[in-house]
Amino acid sequence: MKSVYYSVLHILRNQWVSNIKGVFLYVIWQFVRRFSKYPLRIQIEKGIQIELANSTLALEGGTKLFTQGLYDGNNMRLVKRYFQLNNALFWDVGANLGLYSLVASKNNQSRVVAFEPHPFTFHLLNRQIEINERNNITAVNLGLSAMDGDVRFSNVDGSSTNSIVEEFDHTLSTIIVPVVQADHFIQDEVPHMVKIDVEGFEREVLLGFQNRIKEVKLMIVEVSRNEQEVENILESNGFEGPFEIDLINGQYRPYKKGVSLEDPVWIHENSISEIAELIQRYEE
Repeated sequence: MKSVYYSVLHILRNQWVSNIKGVFLYVIWQFVRRFSKYPLRIQIEKGIQIELANSTLALEGGTKLFTQGLYDGNNMRLVKRYFQLNNALFWDVGANLGLYSLVASKNNQSRVVAFEPHPFTFHLLNRQIEINERNNITAVNLGLSAMDGDVRFSNVDGSSTNSIVEEFDHTLSTIIVPVVQADHFIQDEVPHMVKIDVEGFEREVLLGFQNRIKEVKLMIVEVSRNEQEVENILESNGFEGPFEIDLINGQYRPYKKGVSLEDPVWIHENSISEIAELIQRYEE
């Protein structure tokens, strides 16, 4: 019942989704996910499909995709609009099925690097790139960290929500995956925007950027732990935030933990005016 409550609450709070339509789709989805044959494709919007390989994926993320489409309604639309207007570079760190990557790559002149360290999820990511015919997404089967090396990941069969395991548990199925510093991977071009969703490993990812982080315009960072350290890293490198984006009202405002619906956004001080204008003049 808790999952039903939070799913419906998310729908009702999403200003981009009609409440009646969203709840109706939620009811329909309960039948679709139980009785459909897999793999199952969901149309997110024109030009973007997501293929769910099994019922586990349908239960994990399919509800949001089926009922809300671009479920991070403001953040995803902000990314989409920026890359519609700019032939720029997007990094999707912890890409999972790659919805942010697909959004950023709709302009075929933009470029996306999608990092996904778990081999099964990496396979799923490549499948989305294939069915959406995105030649401008480079999928990288690595994680990002503060140092080059290896980390231990959980390995739940058929799931796309595996994450780093820091304390070894012999009862848990795990695998070893490679990680690298972002600074080593950047080479000649720093990403204009970065999305980080790495289930508690965000501090290490940010540290791996070294001084190049100051050249990024905007970061969307889901913070699962070490919140103060993450904020210190971003603030010390010239980022302002965290902000909540509201494109419908053309504004950004301070992020309120536990209240704001989407992940916090940080904007570099050198890009505040550019991003603010994009938000204020947003057009679908």
